Amino acid sequence: MSVLGQALPAFLAEVTAALVIIFGTWLIRHRRKIRLRCYTLLGTVGADGNPAQIVTTRRPGSVINVDAGGRRQRFELTDARLPDDTYAAEPMDLYA
Repeated sequence: MSVLGQALPAFLAEVTAALVIIFGTWLIRHRRKIRLRCYTLLGTVGADGNPAQIVTTRRPGSVINVDAGGRRQRFELTDARLPDDTYAAEPMDLYA
């Protein structure tokens, strides 16, 4: 019983340290992935005459559905940065 009594606190300390490291790593990676980005929807025009834009946390490569020009369109989010510091969202249905 004395061996178990001496080994148990050390074991629990090691398990707790491992869990803290795993949680810390997950938290750092999770925070890095979430970015608020502004995308310009290529080939669309907003009510004010400027290109339509959307703000999202979705990652590049994602496909979004947007009501643009009175109809539903699919756009693929890209990493391509435009001169106005927004990212390009390319229409998918245009090329089909």
